[in-house]
Amino acid sequence: MENLTQTAKIGAAGSFINQMMGNNSSLPVVGKGATQLHYTDRTAFDVVEVSEDGKTAKLEYLNAAWDRTKEGGQGHQNWLLTPTGRFVTVTWRNGAWRKVGCEIVFTEAFQKQCSDAGINYIGMHLRKNNPELADMIYGGRPMPQNVVEGYTKEKKCYDKINILFGEKEYYYDWEF
Repeated sequence: MENLTQTAKIGAAGSFINQMMGNNSSLPVVGKGATQLHYTDRTAFDVVEVSEDGKTAKLEYLNAAWDRTKEGGQGHQNWLLTPTGRFVTVTWRNGAWRKVGCEIVFTEAFQKQCSDAGINYIGMHLRKNNPELADMIYGGRPMPQNVVEGYTKEKKCYDKINILFGEKEYYYDWEF
């Protein structure tokens, strides 16, 4: 099996401990935890599914509530972790673990049509010249939110995630 070792850039800003924990070869195992390592914070997950090749896993976000029956300090409370019913899929791709998601983008045909018409800023053009279509696409947000036949489509995206499998740890840095 391929070596699935992720590396975090040591010396970059953020928690040194999180950077060190980010350099690992841990693998997802159903029933075990996972910890996403942020700049200073940590998000906890349960691993609920793993593909046969071990390169894709479905994770459930865990909610963290302070267990007030036990002593704790800022960020270091004894956390009660409970399932949220919210899931994310991660996959090993291009030498790193990545969250699998999707974004709404303009179709190639519509982009070409706009380019041929000399339109460089599609969103600005739509808001000015076709506000109804703009509202359908953008839904009042800055980025496209909805698939509109002939104009937008869903595109799969892969965002790098710094993760440690086998541990489920929540941490909140109160200073940020």
